[in-house]
Amino acid sequence: MTRMRCWLLVLIGWLALLPPVSQAQRVQVDAYVEADSLRIGEQTTLWMVVEHSFRSEVAFPEADTGPTLFGDLEVLGRSVPGHRYMGAARTGGRIDSVGYTVTTFALDEAEVPALPAWVVMGQDTTIAGSDAFTIPVPSVLPADTTTAMQPLMPLVPFPYTWDRWIAASALVLALLALGLWGYMRYWRWGDAENAASHGHTATAYEATCTQLSRLSPPGANAEAKAFYTALTQALRTYLAKRLGIPARERTSAEVVHALEQHPQVPQKVAGRIQAVLERADLAKFANTSPGTAANRTALQETKQTVDAIEHALQASTASSANTPPRDGAPSHTDRAAPDAASA
Repeated sequence: MTRMRCWLLVLIGWLALLPPVSQAQRVQVDAYVEADSLRIGEQTTLWMVVEHSFRSEVAFPEADTGPTLFGDLEVLGRSVPGHRYMGAARTGGRIDSVGYTVTTFALDEAEVPALPAWVVMGQDTTIAGSDAFTIPVPSVLPADTTTAMQPLMPLVPFPYTWDRWIAASALVLALLALGLWGYMRYWRWGDAENAASHGHTATAYEATCTQLSRLSPPGANAEAKAFYTALTQALRTYLAKRLGIPARERTSAEVVHALEQHPQVPQKVAGRIQAVLERADLAKFANTSPGTAANRTALQETKQTVDAIEHALQASTASSANTPPRDGAPSHTDRAAPDAASA
C-alpha cells in the first residue's frame, strides 16, 4: 500500500511539471514578393504564408478584391493554395501558402498594405494580417537623359481624309452632349436644393451621401479605427433602409451573402462591399495600420457601390411604374413612393 502511494505521488508531480496547453491559436502571417524591385508593368509573384495549428483551416483573399486590399499592386491571378506540416520543427503546426501574380503602375515605390488571412477552427474564426511593406519601382528612363534624347524630326505632311472630319464631328457632338448632361445635372441639383429649403425630408440615399462626404481619409494610424467605424456604420444603415437587410446586426460575411442573394443588387457590388468590410474589420479588430491611399480607396469604393445600388433600385422602380396594372389592381400612382417608405 505504501509503495502504491509513492507511485501515485510521483505521477502527480510529473503531471504538474507538464506545460499548460494554450487554447489560443498561434497564427503568423507573412507576405513578400520574389523580386527586390519591380518596374512598371513587370510581373512577379506575391506570396502569402500562414503558420497555424494543423487542426485549423485558412482562407486567403480572392484575386478580384481590388486595390482596397492589395494597395498599389494589380493582381492578375492566384495559384491554388497549398500546405505542409512542420513536423519536428513545430509539433502540431502547419504552413499554408498561396501565390498571386502581380504587377504595378505606381511611381517610385508601390505600397502593399497588411494582407488579411482567416483562420477557422471549429466555430471560431481568427483574422490575422501581415506587415505592410513597400516595393521600389525604379524609373525606366536612364540616369543621363541628355544622351537618350534625340533632336526633333521635321513634320511629315499627312493628307486630310474624311475619317478625320468624321472623328472631329463626333468629338464636337460628344462635348455638346457632355455639356447638356452637366446642365441637366445642375438643374436637378438646384431642384433638390429648393426642395430641401422647403422642408424636404432627406432619403436614405441622400443621408448616406451626406455622411460619406463628411468623412476624410485619415493620415494618422490612431484615427483609422474611428474612420472605418463611421464608414461601415453609414454603409450598413443605407443597406438596412434601402434593401431591408438587417446589416447593422449581421457580420460582414452574412451581409455579403445577403447582397449576393438580393435580386436588385448588381453582381459586382457584393464583391466590392466585401473588400471594404474586410479592410474595415482588419483596422477595427486586428489593429492593422492602413495607409492614406488605402483609406482613400475604401471611401471611394463605398461611394461608388452606394451609387450603383441606388441606380439599380431607381431603374427597377421606373420599370415597374411603366408596367400597366392588371384588372382590379391599383395603379402605380396610388402606391407610396419607395424612397419615402424606406427613408
